Amino acid sequence: MVFRQLSTPEIARALELERGHALKGVGLEPDQSRIYPCGKLAAHLIGYTRREEPRAAEDFREFSYYVSDLVGVEGIERAFDRIPDSSDDTPQGLRGLPGYSLVEVNHLGFIKNRVISKIEPLHGNSVVLTVDSRAQRIAEQVIAGKRAALVVLDASNGDVLAAASSPSYNLSEGFTPFISGDYYKKLLKDP
Repeated sequence: MVFRQLSTPEIARALELERGHALKGVGLEPDQSRIYPCGKLAAHLIGYTRREEPRAAEDFREFSYYVSDLVGVEGIERAFDRIPDSSDDTPQGLRGLPGYSLVEVNHLGFIKNRVISKIEPLHGNSVVLTVDSRAQRIAEQVIAGKRAALVVLDASNGDVLAAASSPSYNLSEGFTPFISGDYYKKLLKDP
């Protein structure tokens, strides 16, 4: 992999070069990442993802190669990453099932424009929480600047309305698709 997170104009230019065969052997592949639009809000509760360790990957154990996948590391991302599935191939957690294309290549290994077979990926499931964003914001404001945790429950049914922990971190700033070195250093100095 040479580049990640290309802008729309960069993708358009790369597609133009690829179609014109100016970059023989180079192509675009979609990649996965999480988007955390609320940044710090409920960061500890939501958790985050990172690239799977090569030796832990199912692909590596079965086929001695590694195909990168995002795995839940903390919070809801971890708890619901993969749920032991039933007997069918339906994804039971947040992580779906990968797809693939079997393609014909020439003697140099370059792909000819022929797909022999294709399996579409299966999308993972969604998780619906009982957390109320207003209650979560208030809980985080109450403990801001302290070393503390706070949980707010609905007394009538036990639903979790807020779960805050401080200090916290910003999911959208440094965790997608991987934690940046600069953000990690910032967390070490001032969590």
